[in-house]
Amino acid sequence: MNRTLTTIMAWLVAFAPTLPALADPCGMVPPIYLGQGRPIERIGVQKTYVFYKDGIESIVIRPGFAGKVDEFGMLIPFPSPPAIRKVADDVFPHIAAAVDPPEVVVDLHPGLMFGHPSGVLAVRESSLHYRCKDAEQVRVIREEAVGMYAVAVLEAGSAQALKVWMDDHGFRYPDGMDRVCEDYVEQGWCFVAVKARVGQKAGADPRPGMQGVDTDLPADARFDGHVQAMGFRFRTEEFVVPMRLSAFNAGELRNIVYILSDGPKRIANLSEGFVVRQVPGSQLYRNLTDPLPLRVLGGSIASIPDWRRNGLPQERNPIPHNGIARDVFASDLLAVRSGRLEHRFEEMEKQLLDVGERLGLRGPELDALHREALAAERERAVQTALGDLIQMTLTVVDGDFPRDVIAADNLKFSAYTMPAPLNAPQRYDAKHEGPAPALGGFVTQGAVSGARTLPWLFAIAAGAYAICLVRRASAGRRRVLATVVSTAVLGLIVLTPPQAAQTPVRDTHSGCKATDVIQLLAQAREGTSLIARGRAIASLAERGGEAAERGLRALQDARDTALVRIWASAALVRLADSSSELAVLSARTASDPVLVRPVASRWLALLRDSNAEVALADVLEALGSSYPLQQRVLPGLLERPTAEFLDVMVGADAQNARNQAAACIATLQTQGREGLAAAVLARLKFDAEAKNVPWSGGPLFLPSLPWTKEEGRALARALISWHVWCERNGLHPEQLQIHNNLNSWALANAAGYPMPSRVLDSTSWLFVFADMAGAVELGAMLAELGLDEKPLYKVLLELITLRQETK
Repeated sequence: MNRTLTTIMAWLVAFAPTLPALADPCGMVPPIYLGQGRPIERIGVQKTYVFYKDGIESIVIRPGFAGKVDEFGMLIPFPSPPAIRKVADDVFPHIAAAVDPPEVVVDLHPGLMFGHPSGVLAVRESSLHYRCKDAEQVRVIREEAVGMYAVAVLEAGSAQALKVWMDDHGFRYPDGMDRVCEDYVEQGWCFVAVKARVGQKAGADPRPGMQGVDTDLPADARFDGHVQAMGFRFRTEEFVVPMRLSAFNAGELRNIVYILSDGPKRIANLSEGFVVRQVPGSQLYRNLTDPLPLRVLGGSIASIPDWRRNGLPQERNPIPHNGIARDVFASDLLAVRSGRLEHRFEEMEKQLLDVGERLGLRGPELDALHREALAAERERAVQTALGDLIQMTLTVVDGDFPRDVIAADNLKFSAYTMPAPLNAPQRYDAKHEGPAPALGGFVTQGAVSGARTLPWLFAIAAGAYAICLVRRASAGRRRVLATVVSTAVLGLIVLTPPQAAQTPVRDTHSGCKATDVIQLLAQAREGTSLIARGRAIASLAERGGEAAERGLRALQDARDTALVRIWASAALVRLADSSSELAVLSARTASDPVLVRPVASRWLALLRDSNAEVALADVLEALGSSYPLQQRVLPGLLERPTAEFLDVMVGADAQNARNQAAACIATLQTQGREGLAAAVLARLKFDAEAKNVPWSGGPLFLPSLPWTKEEGRALARALISWHVWCERNGLHPEQLQIHNNLNSWALANAAGYPMPSRVLDSTSWLFVFADMAGAVELGAMLAELGLDEKPLYKVLLELITLRQETK
C-alpha cells in the first residue's frame, strides 16, 4: 500500500464516530430442534411383572413405542375378567432396585466427598371362564377409563366377531392372529381391549398386536419411549401369562419378566438358562425396608466426617428407589389376603386420573400428586400385607424369547432353583440388566455407628416392658409405673420423625351432580371428598362463565392442597379464550410442569380456531420461557404464514418474542418452506426516505438460513446501508444490532467477506462491502444512500477504486 493511500485511510478512521464495545443480545438465530416423527414401532426391552399366589394373578406391563401416536392400543387375553389399574411409570426401575438396591457411595479420596447415588367397587365375577354362546356376538363385560387409556373387557363368540367389534369401535384387528384368538375363544378366555385416549382415529394402519398411527397429529399426541404402565389382577386356576400375541410384533423379542410367587420359578416353555436371578422373600423384604447399602472408598466408616455422616440416613432411604415396587408387591399380597381384586386406593386413583384427563392433565408430576393424596390409604394397605412378602420368591428371567415358542403357547411356570454360584449381582445385576460393575472399597448393610437409628423402637420396647410391670404391680406401684409408661410414650412421640400431613380422601364415589355454577363452586371449595372437589372443578371448566372463572382463580391462589390448585389452574387454562390470558397462565408451567400438557393443548386449540383472539407474539413469548411447552406447540404453530413470523420478528415489543420468531423462520427452512430468504430481504430492504429502521422498538434478530451467495450479498448490502443510515441519524444502538447480525459466520461465508474481530464503524463496513462486491457496487450503494456527492464519501470511493486498480 503506498504512502498516500495509508494517509487517507488513517484520516477516515480518525474522523469516524466511536461505538461502544458491548453488543446487544441479538443476531442470527438458529432453528429450533424438533424431533422428527416416524411410524410407531415397538422399542426397547419388553418388561413384565407377574405375581401369583392362591389363585390370584397380577400382571404389570408398560409397552415401549417410538413415533407419533394418534391412537394405539393393545389386545390382551385373560382367563377371567381382570381388575385394571394404573401403575406408576417407574415401576420397573423400582423392581430392579428391589432386587439389587443401589448403593450410596462415600468416596473419601481428596476432593471426591460426594454421594452417588369410598369403598371398593366390586368386580363382576361369576366364574373363572366366560363363553359367549353366539359365535357372531361380542359381549362387553365392562368398560372404564384408566388414565390415558379407554379399556373394554370383552367376551367374544369368535375371532371374527372380535374383529368386527374392534373395527366398529376404533380399533384395528391385527392380521394373522385369527387362529390364536380362536384358541382363546375356545378356552373361554375374555379379551381386554386397551386404546389410548389421544385424539381421534384417522386411517391408522397398525402393526400386528398394536394399534397403528396417523402421522398428521396434534403436538400433544406424541410419544417417544414408554407409555403409561398398566396393571391387571385376575383369578385363575393356573399360573399363566398370555404372551402369544406379542410373537406377531416385528423385531427382537427380548423380554425381562419379574416373577413374584410362593417359590422359585422358571418359565417352563424356556430353558433354565433364561433364569438370571432369584431373591428369597426375606432378602427382598430387607431390600425394601433396610437402609440402602453403603460403599466407602478410600477410607473407613470412622473416617466419614460428621457433615457427610448426618446426611446418610436420608440418602440411604430405600423408598425413593424401590418404594413403588414395595407398594406393588404389598397390593398384590393384600389381594390374596382379602380375596378382593381391587383395593380402595386403586379405585380412588382411577377416579383421580379421570378428573385429570377431563382437565388435560397427565404425566409423572400428576402421578406424584396422586401418590401424595393417597399416601395414607396406600401406606395402610402396604403395612397390612408387606410382611407376607417373606414367604415369596422373586425370579428374574431375561432373554430373547424364541418367536415360535411364544406363538405356540402361553407362558407357563414350574419350580426351579438356580445354582447358587450363578445367582449373584456379579453375573447379573437387575439395575444394569447385566453384570454389576466392579467397584473397590467395602460395603456395609447396616446403620453407620454413631447415628441415631430407629429411636422409636427403643421407646416401644420400654413402653411395652413398663406396661407388663404395671399389670403385675400393686396399686401403689401402678401410679409410679404409669409415669414410666407416659414417659415412654412421650419419648416415642418426640423421637419419631414427623410425617408429612396427608390429605384424607373420603366418600370416593360421591359424584358431582350439581348443575348450577354456584353449587359447583361450593362443591369445589368444600366437597365431601377430594374426588368430589375435582369433579366439580372439571365441571366448572366445562361450564365456563365469569362466576366460574372468579371461583377458580380463588382456588388457584388459595392455601389449599397442591392437587386442588393444579386442578383450578388447568380449569382456567381450558377457559382461556385469548392469547393474552393464556400467556399469563403459561408462566405457571415453570413452577408447575404438570400444566405443560393442558397449556400446550389450549395453545394449539386457539391457533386452530379462526375466531379466537390469538396474537402470535404472545404465543412466541410464552414458548420462549419453556422448552417442554415449545416442543409441544411448535408443530402446530409452524403452520402459520411466514409473514406473521416476520411481523413479530421486526415488530414485537418483547425481545423474547422477536428471538423466537427468527428461530421459527429458521425452523421452517429445515422443514422445506420456500421463499424465506426473499421474504426476510423484503422486510429489511433499505429505504433512504425511512423515518426509522424496519425493526424499530426492539432488537434485531435474523434467522440463520442457508443463504446463497446472491442472497447473502443482498442481505449484507441492506444491513450495511442501514448501518451508514443509523450513523448519520445518531442511532448507535441500532448500529450494534446490525453489527451482531453481520458478524455471523453463515452470512459472511455465503456473501464472501471476512468476519471482523472487533466492532466496526460504518466506514470500515463500507471497505468490507467494497472488497466483497467491488467499487462499482459501492458507488451504487452510496448513490442509493444519497451520499455519492458528499466529500467524505467521494474520497472514500476514490480511495477504494485506486486500491482495487493497484491490486
